[in-house]
Amino acid sequence: MNTNNLKNSVRIGHFSRNLSAAKKNLNFVKDSNLPKKDYKKNEARVYFICVNDTIVKIGGSNAKGGIGGTIAPYCSGNGGRPSDRTYGVNYYIEQELRKGSDVEIYAQWMPSARCSVPSLTGIEYLSVSYSYKRMEEACVEEYLNINGNKHPAWNFQEAGMPWPEEIQEGRRKLLESK
Repeated sequence: MNTNNLKNSVRIGHFSRNLSAAKKNLNFVKDSNLPKKDYKKNEARVYFICVNDTIVKIGGSNAKGGIGGTIAPYCSGNGGRPSDRTYGVNYYIEQELRKGSDVEIYAQWMPSARCSVPSLTGIEYLSVSYSYKRMEEACVEEYLNINGNKHPAWNFQEAGMPWPEEIQEGRRKLLESK
């Protein structure tokens, strides 16, 4: 499945290799057409990592910092104490960039809704962001239906599969070096 199928999404930008710092092996270059407010908005979002226009990862987030905050851990997944997923996605992005592939991110958002929220002593009317989870599930379900029940290549957890041994071993070595 490729980026032509992403009717509700916008291109966020692309990854490049960071050759000047060991702790952060990837850079992210925001698309110049993307408004800064969209990059930072804290609404529920689903993102799509694409290699040469093919969707390889579907994820979701409600993390603060908007889609920029969602992307940042993938840029430094070769350092610190990353999860298998963060380390693995970082590893695969770097491998694809070494091959000369284009690695991009697209995203879509679930608009916030104004609703009554109970406080300690009353009710407040606030703008509330929904959870990304149901939107992510709908995207994955549609992807599976289109692709013969096969998950995107980097969606190991959703497919009920462990990360490949090379990812688990690489992460173990990273954690042991601390």
